[in-house]
Amino acid sequence: MNWLIFALMAPIFWAATNVIDKFLMDKILKKIYFFPMWIGIFAIPTFAFVFLLLKPTFVFPYSIISIFIGFLYTLSYFVYAKILSNEEVSRAMSLAFIYPMFVIILAGIFLKEIFTIEKYIGIFLLIISGLLVSYKKEGKGIGVIKSLKLIIILILFWSSIQVIEKFIVGKIGNWPIYFWINVGIFLSVIPTFIIKTTRTNFVNSFKKTGRRGVSALVIAQCFAVCSSASYYIAISLGPVSMVSAVGSLQPFFVLVYSVFLTIFVPKFLKEDLNKYNILMKSVAILFILIGTWLLL
Repeated sequence: MNWLIFALMAPIFWAATNVIDKFLMDKILKKIYFFPMWIGIFAIPTFAFVFLLLKPTFVFPYSIISIFIGFLYTLSYFVYAKILSNEEVSRAMSLAFIYPMFVIILAGIFLKEIFTIEKYIGIFLLIISGLLVSYKKEGKGIGVIKSLKLIIILILFWSSIQVIEKFIVGKIGNWPIYFWINVGIFLSVIPTFIIKTTRTNFVNSFKKTGRRGVSALVIAQCFAVCSSASYYIAISLGPVSMVSAVGSLQPFFVLVYSVFLTIFVPKFLKEDLNKYNILMKSVAILFILIGTWLLL
C-alpha cells in the first residue's frame, strides 16, 4: 500500500500550493502576468534536475506535443492567477475540481472510452457540487461567484491537458513528459521577458516584496514539485485510477488549510466563514469526492 501514501501526499502538497498562491496573488504578485512568469523561471531548475537525474531523450512527435502542453499550462496559469485574485481559494478550487466531468466527455469523444451508469451519476454529482459552490451568502442575498466564466475556462484547460497527457504518457513515460512540459512552460514565458516594461515591473516587484515574498514563492513551488513527484511515484506503484481518486481530496485539504489560517493566521489568509458558506462548501466538497470516486 505504499502507493496510497504517495497518492495522499500529492493533494496535501497541491492544496498547500493553492493556499500559498492565494497569499501571493493578494499580497505580492499584484499583476496577473507575474505569476506565470515566476512559474516559468522556476521551471528551469525543475527540468534541469530531471535531465541530470534521468537523462530523458527527445522522442518525435511526443516531446513536441509535451512542450505544447507546457504552453497550455502557462495559459492556464494566467487564468488561475486571475481567479485567485478575485475569489476565496477554497471556493475557486472546489468549483474548479468538477473538471473530471469534462475529462470524461473529452475522453469519450477522442479516446472512445465507454461510460457506465456510475460515471453518469458521478457527472451529475459534480454538476450539483459546482452549482452549490458557485453561490455565496452575501448579507441577506445570495451572490454568484465572480469568476465563474474564468473557472469554466480553467476547467476546459485542465481537462484538455489531462486527456492529451493520458495519450502521451503511454508513449514516452511519466518523467520524460514532466521534463518536456517544464521546457514548454519556460519557453512560453520568454516573450513576457522580452517586453521591457513587463520585465522591469517583474524585477521591481521582487525588490519590493523582500525576503518574505521570495520565500513564499520558493516554498509554493517546492510544494508543487513535491506534489508532482508524489503523484508520479504513486502511479508507478499502484493503479492510476485509484491514485486519481485519492487526488480528489485536494479541495478538502484546501478548505481545511483555509479555515485554519483564517482562524489562527488571518494576516496570511482570510475567508468568509459564515455558517451558510461553510455548509455549502462542505456539501459541495462531499459531492465532489463522491462524484470523482464514481467517475474513476
